[in-house]
Amino acid sequence: MEEFLSNPTELTAQNLLRAGPLTQILSAISSNDDKISVLSHLSQLNHFNIINQIGIDSLISLLNQVPLQKVILEHLKCIEFPIQDYSSLIHKLFAIFVSEPITESSLCKDILVHKFSMQISQLSYLNTLKDILNSSDSILKVRGFELVIELANTSDFSFYDNSGLIDTGISMATGNDLLLRLVVIEVIAELGNSEPGCKKLLGNNINNIIQQAIEDDSDPHTRNKLIVLAGKIFHFTGNENLMTNTFWSCLIRLLGSDDPASVKNSLNVLEYISTRPNGITKIFSNNQIIGNWGRLQKSVNSSVKAHFYHSFYHILNLCTEDHINAYLRVNNIIQPMIDELVNPFQNSHYDILKCIGLLVKWRNQAVNFLANEKFKVFLFKRPPHQMHEISYLKYDIVTELNKHDLPQGTKNLLEKYLKAGVFAGESEMEMELESLN
Repeated sequence: MEEFLSNPTELTAQNLLRAGPLTQILSAISSNDDKISVLSHLSQLNHFNIINQIGIDSLISLLNQVPLQKVILEHLKCIEFPIQDYSSLIHKLFAIFVSEPITESSLCKDILVHKFSMQISQLSYLNTLKDILNSSDSILKVRGFELVIELANTSDFSFYDNSGLIDTGISMATGNDLLLRLVVIEVIAELGNSEPGCKKLLGNNINNIIQQAIEDDSDPHTRNKLIVLAGKIFHFTGNENLMTNTFWSCLIRLLGSDDPASVKNSLNVLEYISTRPNGITKIFSNNQIIGNWGRLQKSVNSSVKAHFYHSFYHILNLCTEDHINAYLRVNNIIQPMIDELVNPFQNSHYDILKCIGLLVKWRNQAVNFLANEKFKVFLFKRPPHQMHEISYLKYDIVTELNKHDLPQGTKNLLEKYLKAGVFAGESEMEMELESLN
């Protein structure tokens, strides 16, 4: 004990564990801070599993000590649960969930959802969840609804839907308690993560509430989540009720925002909308959307730029050549890509090359890319340090280019590249490229 207290490390904690049962060790320590330190260091050991070490009954006894709850719950989130009866532990987790501060409550929610969702999808826990949702404590009701939605999205949605729990939660957003409505509306956005969840949000009352929140600029965080929710509802159901003029104006504003979170949310919305033919048509027929969208290629924020290319690739998979031509009438798509590729210190090369692989399937775009000398040098050079993923993507691009009717000199170069293989040396290709130039 003295060794650990004087030098608290994973090694001394492991030595301490060899000295006797963990429950005895902890009971011999008077300071809660020292108990937390022991548990924290033990949790760092790969082989340590508190359930295997002390059993369920002793674990619950430790969870009855409020100062120890956080460190134990954090450990439970990260371990595998051996097969046994956990009903008493689930009961304890629910007790902490409804009574303790937000950190411990949130940890309990994560464990209940990710470790016990199948067990909780049984009638025996239905009354517990109903009691939480019918509580007089607004904070507890919101916590409970958040738990129900996550459980429904993770396991059996129909169980929670048929039980009336989801309708009970949604009713909080349409009730007379304005403060509760403002909080619940953000929780409701999580229903957008599944098709049955989105279908629960097609009623006129809840549509009106969501629409009002989208129009309200006082809480940008909630507004952003609901803009994404509207996109998800359209993606899953095809319902356009939330895609009003206000929605499109807000989306255009978010795309043009200087706030990275707002921009990324708006890009996610474009992805959802583009999954349906009428949605992608609306996107590419709106020059304001295209204009604000295209400027993100040149964003000074590398994270925003990377997110742009990642989402652009997914949308490109659904595009026709007419869509791309509409985009090109507003933006120069090629030069920003090439500028990014010739900069070796960027993390977006992978997604950019995937985008180019799709664009060059159209001959006009293939010709435009090949007309750029910087692009040709980048494409045909094979530096020895080049990552395998990049080599494969370059090879795929050359394969697509070679399908087109191109000048014979270019065709010869493309065919030689393909014949040499994905990982050929660079010297001959560089000489051939110089000759062609």
